Amino acid sequence: MSGSGRIPLVIQASAERDGPPTSRDAGNGALLRLAPETGGQSLSSSWLVSRDVPGAIALRSRHGASCLCCLGQNPLIAALHQLFLDRVRGSCPLYSFVVISCAVDRKTHVRQMLEQDVLVRARYEF
Repeated sequence: MSGSGRIPLVIQASAERDGPPTSRDAGNGALLRLAPETGGQSLSSSWLVSRDVPGAIALRSRHGASCLCCLGQNPLIAALHQLFLDRVRGSCPLYSFVVISCAVDRKTHVRQMLEQDVLVRARYEF
């Protein structure tokens, strides 16, 4: 946890090998992999919590982030909400940070999308 009480969140391109946190810190963290975009990496066994996010292709919004017809529950945001609830309820190990692994060309879009969600901003620190 950070000084603000929020859980640190890092968006890491699947091709990146450097930058905190790395897989050597994985024993304390949770990994969310955007499954269709990251291929078959085998990092998940070293993480405290590891989940694939199916349907992450839905990260694309046709009209923009605040368009009412595009506001369906995004699979990544839903996964982050569920991960937080599982942590609070004690139904998963007590991780100290979250890494989202995505394709290099999606990293900026993923961050912008997550920063627009009020619950993600309240629970996680970028």
